[in-house]
Amino acid sequence: MESSEDQGKRTRKLKNSICFWAAILFVSGAASLGHSADEVRIQKTTKVLDEKTLEKLKTLPESRVLVFESATPSLESLSPGDVIVGGVSQRTPDGLSPRRVVAIQREGDRIVITTEPATLEDVIGEGEINLEQKLKAPGRSKKQ
Repeated sequence: MESSEDQGKRTRKLKNSICFWAAILFVSGAASLGHSADEVRIQKTTKVLDEKTLEKLKTLPESRVLVFESATPSLESLSPGDVIVGGVSQRTPDGLSPRRVVAIQREGDRIVITTEPATLEDVIGEGEINLEQKLKAPGRSKKQ
């Protein structure tokens, strides 16, 4: 039987995953999803890291401190307080979940960004999300 602590961790991970994918969908393609710009307002501090930038990531994407091997235009545009998100890439197979930039440092050619978790509200200022997904517990057959 799963402990309440394990259930809590699993619930937080699911919630973070839903928030992450909702943010990516809205930030990267709200117009292509049939939403007008008036329906979704992305916060001015939200920055989407492009694939070129994500490929320079040298630390695990789950890490609080992100180390990039060199600067890119996306990294150069960041300031403390910005919220960063990123899509799926070779270095970020599950994407880069929303996180707020706390500090940015240069160490030679490397860029070191200290972050903290961010919420969906930090990414999207105003909008509407409709999500429909069938959920199935792992290890259960369709008929029980």
